[in-house]
Amino acid sequence: MRVNYTAGGNAAAVQTAELADKAQSSVETSVVTQAIPTIAHWIETSKQVLDDAAEMKSLLDGILQGGLLDMVDKEVYKTLTTAGNFTAFAAVSGETAGDSVAKIAADIAIRGGTDIAVAMNPADYLAMTTKKASTSGTYLGMPENLASIVSAVAAVPAGKLLAFARPSGAAWAERLGVTLITGLRDTQLTRNALTLLAECRGTTLVRDPGHVSFGNLTATAAATAAAPVTK
Repeated sequence: MRVNYTAGGNAAAVQTAELADKAQSSVETSVVTQAIPTIAHWIETSKQVLDDAAEMKSLLDGILQGGLLDMVDKEVYKTLTTAGNFTAFAAVSGETAGDSVAKIAADIAIRGGTDIAVAMNPADYLAMTTKKASTSGTYLGMPENLASIVSAVAAVPAGKLLAFARPSGAAWAERLGVTLITGLRDTQLTRNALTLLAECRGTTLVRDPGHVSFGNLTATAAATAAAPVTK
């Protein structure tokens, strides 16, 4: 169920006179049907190897867990960038990547979002944070005083920028946290083999598309060509 204010439905008043009726706000709801997938994978390993190498099981569990979380990131990105789940962000010609990061967070804040997360590709994040002034060679880095957390996320393609307020814009609905299981299947008992399984269940909930923003990190060539030229 998606719930939000109707147009102009937030009637909260700064002050209400003594004995006066308090303002009534209005909200609207819409039903959103969404499947909750199971994300899982497993590997087979030798029982003898696990017995002989003390840290081998924790190492393999870590690899399985990391792969699982990578897929969770991809599912979150896929959901948040599906049409209808976000408000389009438009970079402006001449602005830097740092400008866009600050602007996309500000756009969501203007629409009432707080606790904003901004995700960008690791290569773009590196380029932005290591950018230097052409004259002094001083690192410019990210703009200061951003009201957001900026993260490098491999699931975000290069050149794209994704931001959302938590949890008013989007949230991860967890039904089963990351679970690591060791067990037997088929003929593993007689072969001295084991199955290492990692799985989780959950889905991304988009509560307010106005608090989710997605677009290009910098202005595209087409947008730049279309921009008016001033002399």
